[in-house]
Amino acid sequence: MTTNTIDPTQFSTNHPMSVAMRTTSRYWFLTHSKLMSMKWQWSDAIPYGATDGSTLLLNRNGIDKLSRQPNGAGLIAFLLVHEALHALLGHGWRLAKLGNRQTANIAADYVINAMIANRNREIGKEIFPFIDGVLLDEVLSGDNSAEQLYRILSKPIQQDPTNPKPQQDNDTNDDTDDDNDTMDDGESPQGDEDGDTSSGIGSDSDTDSGTGDSGDDLSDFVGTGAPDTFEPEPEDGESQQQTIERLEEANDSIFIADEIDRRQQTDGGTTASRLQGQRTTSSLSWPDLLREWLSKRSRNGWDSPFNNAIFQTTGLVAAGRRTRNAGEIVLVLDTSGSIGQRTYDRFLSEAQAVLDDLKPDKVHLLSVSHVVADAVSLEAGDIVPASLKGGGGTRFKPAFDWVAEHAQDVDVMVYLTDGYSNDLSEITCVDFPLLWLSTGAPANAFKAGEVIEITDV
Repeated sequence: MTTNTIDPTQFSTNHPMSVAMRTTSRYWFLTHSKLMSMKWQWSDAIPYGATDGSTLLLNRNGIDKLSRQPNGAGLIAFLLVHEALHALLGHGWRLAKLGNRQTANIAADYVINAMIANRNREIGKEIFPFIDGVLLDEVLSGDNSAEQLYRILSKPIQQDPTNPKPQQDNDTNDDTDDDNDTMDDGESPQGDEDGDTSSGIGSDSDTDSGTGDSGDDLSDFVGTGAPDTFEPEPEDGESQQQTIERLEEANDSIFIADEIDRRQQTDGGTTASRLQGQRTTSSLSWPDLLREWLSKRSRNGWDSPFNNAIFQTTGLVAAGRRTRNAGEIVLVLDTSGSIGQRTYDRFLSEAQAVLDDLKPDKVHLLSVSHVVADAVSLEAGDIVPASLKGGGGTRFKPAFDWVAEHAQDVDVMVYLTDGYSNDLSEITCVDFPLLWLSTGAPANAFKAGEVIEITDV
């Protein structure tokens, strides 16, 4: 086996891989975010692609074969989102718990392919095309997780003696008596909600066949039950469990960012909600999302260095911390006059909730216009003031300068602003988790941290 690193940007603009990546970015940004967070490598150990949740393996010959098809970019896009969904759902480590890996991979493929078919319906056209042989049966998939479907496929099939049919692989050596059948926090991928299903096991797609129009055999393509997941290897100094926790935290960050994004672009809402289950819904208000953003950091722990590698590759914050108590939290209000009174009051109310619920060592509440007009440091049991001093122009750098001088051990910073200032472009990198609550400027205007665009001001 030979492997070497792939730079996803190395392909020419018109290469089917580049077209496929633009397709994932435009039509399913959740999967695109995951793809951009993974390490890419060439490998001849698999026919097309595979993943452990951290690394995306691609076969150079397989990509060339897909590129020769009339809809090569579409097939590569299907390959990419298929592997991204395996990674987001943690199938690399979840399937490793099951006794028969082949049956487990078949079950996972049914679940994921149903999600891709549903996404195509949401878009209104087959952006991610299916070939014959891809496992698609949305009645069978239903709302089952991969583990649940694995158990269904492992059961003996009751045959009609007058009409015998071949049985599924009947393995019941499930290594766990009661596998977790959802993602953490209760997520489970679900099937189609409008009753539009395939005709049975296998795909009823009429787009491509198992043999491509160029004569290439695609029968071992991803989604056909071919093995394309593997268990992640621990990095130096990590246990297997720590590796899994790190990957799950990275996935959580992607889910949160996707929820924030779909509040403004609801075309991806249904399938994203299916992935996230009960974690969040598009009806959440910005205070709900703020509490979710903070509480995840509380549950994951606060006291280890900021994960700069994930931030640099994805733009997402992924704390690697392990103790449960927050240290110093900085909450910043833009008091230049650009924030409405209702939003101003709600932010101060949320500041009180942060103080009461998370019980950090300190909450630093800043009022910033073109200068730091007011700074109040609070501890558990204190009362957040009803108002802060303010007024003037808008600059962001004074808040970060204040943090550098007065809160060197800041665990997280939240900044409520309209986002309009000529020094915003200067805030390009911070060494702590940062969340902007923007009532005006779009998310892409911010170069560092994560963004919630507030519309319910």
